[in-house]
Amino acid sequence: MNGDDITNSIKRLINSNVSLLLLNERDKLNDNFNYIFNNINSMGFMPIYVTGSVPGDTIESQLSSTGIKKYKIIDTITSSLYRKIPKPSENIIVLDSPADLTRLSINLENMINLEKNLFIFIDSITSFSIYNSQNEMLRFIHYISSLTHEKKQKTVFVVMSDDGLDSAFIDKVRSFVDEEIKL
Repeated sequence: MNGDDITNSIKRLINSNVSLLLLNERDKLNDNFNYIFNNINSMGFMPIYVTGSVPGDTIESQLSSTGIKKYKIIDTITSSLYRKIPKPSENIIVLDSPADLTRLSINLENMINLEKNLFIFIDSITSFSIYNSQNEMLRFIHYISSLTHEKKQKTVFVVMSDDGLDSAFIDKVRSFVDEEIKL
C-alpha cells in the first residue's frame, strides 16, 4: 500500500461513523498514529482511546506527542499488568480488566452522553477477544455502534491480524460497521 492509499484509507476511517480498521501488524498503527489523531483533532473531535493491549500511559505519551490537549483514555490492561498501578493522569480512566465490558460500556455511554464530537478508538477487538467470548464481544460492539449512530459520534474498532479471530465472528462484526479499512 503506497502513501496515497494509506492517506485515503485514513480519511475514510475518519469520515465514517463506525469503522472497522484491519491491521496486519501493530507497526501500521504506530506508523500512522500521529496522522490519524492529528486529523481527528483538526476536525474538532475529542479522542477517546480505549486500550486493551497497551498501557494507558504509553497511549498518553503518544497522544501528547501529537500536541492534542483534550482526550480521554480508558485503560483496561494496566491493572492486569501491574501489582501496584501507577497513579494515572486526569485523562486516564483505569478499569480492572479487559473482561469487564459492562464497566467499559458504562464509561463510554457516560462520555457519549456528556460530550459532543467524540472519536472513540477501540484498540483492539483482537485483545478484548482474549478475555471475552465472541457473544460478549458482539453484544458490546453492537451496543457501542448503535449508541455511536444514535448520538452521531464516531467509533473505530481495531482488529490486529484477523488470523486469531474466527472469520464468522469478523463477518458478524462487519454487520455493525459502516466502513472497513485495511492498512
